[in-house]
Amino acid sequence: MASDLASSPQTGIRVQLCGDAHLANFGVFASPERQLLFDLNDFDETLPGPWEWDVKRLAASVAVAGRENAVETERRTAIVTQLVGEYRQAMRRFASMRTLDVWYARASVSELQELVCSQRSGSLDRRVEKTVAKGRRKDSARAFAKLAVTENGDVRIRADPPLIAPIADLVDRAGAARLQDSAGKLLESYLVSLAGDRRRLLGRYRYVDLARKLVGVGSVGTRCWVILLLGRDSSDPLFLLGWLRQPRGLEDLTPRDLYLRQLWDSKISADISAMRPSDLAIYARLCGWTLARAHARSGEAIAIASYLGSADVFDRAIAAFAEAYADQNERDHAALVDAIAAGRVRADGER
Repeated sequence: MASDLASSPQTGIRVQLCGDAHLANFGVFASPERQLLFDLNDFDETLPGPWEWDVKRLAASVAVAGRENAVETERRTAIVTQLVGEYRQAMRRFASMRTLDVWYARASVSELQELVCSQRSGSLDRRVEKTVAKGRRKDSARAFAKLAVTENGDVRIRADPPLIAPIADLVDRAGAARLQDSAGKLLESYLVSLAGDRRRLLGRYRYVDLARKLVGVGSVGTRCWVILLLGRDSSDPLFLLGWLRQPRGLEDLTPRDLYLRQLWDSKISADISAMRPSDLAIYARLCGWTLARAHARSGEAIAIASYLGSADVFDRAIAAFAEAYADQNERDHAALVDAIAAGRVRADGER
């Protein structure tokens, strides 16, 4: 889509783009204070660029989702228009706020639940509560129960081919020992990159095991490793995925950039395919507000707000664009299916 947008007219106002701001790349995540917040996800495509690219990407994804969920055209267009209107109005509010107030603006799960309650939808309220409760349980302890196994008194990552492959299953014993040693050095390098308090926290854990994980960061074929650490004992686990500049000696002689984060850290993703029109409308507006806040933090909120204005001209224009791009999406998919049928593209369940 970025290739398509590159030749389109631009406002000339730039922000730090998400780059892939579709509906499924928003969700709930745990803050360092363990508060659940609604925010953006998946930044493997983030770059400075025109703010309107993110808005068009998000609006088009709503149009596509509406079609997949059999939402009629008029209602679908209204949902997209409301989404863009929420972005525009939020940006105008952010433009009038102090810099620190914009920076600290948050959308907490408790506020989200209040919004759902205000819609007087008992079934949606119950689904949100159930989803939030499930997300709160998604942590390293739960990951340990699913991903780890104890063999002869030693804790190891459980093999789950082809998704999880421990290094003991990838190379011979000598190679495994070399990779284990390299992984330890990687963690030492990672510790140096952290702030003092986090360095002290992570220093209380010891390295235990390493495994390769599919499908990689950003759902693409990047190398992805899962690292198992233990604190005081096997009831105190921590799973990490990672980022840092890889030293020579791990896998091959080419230095690589690696990205680190905690695995299964209370992440909650919405089931967009199960959303009714009213649910999709609420969710889309929340995504619009969140995207506006991200752009206000990294770009010129006053300039964007001035461009958008107080009328709904921009809202309706983007809604029309979203429907046109949803048409293009269907043509692209049909072309892919034809290419698979003709044997020009290979498609199977292997990764």
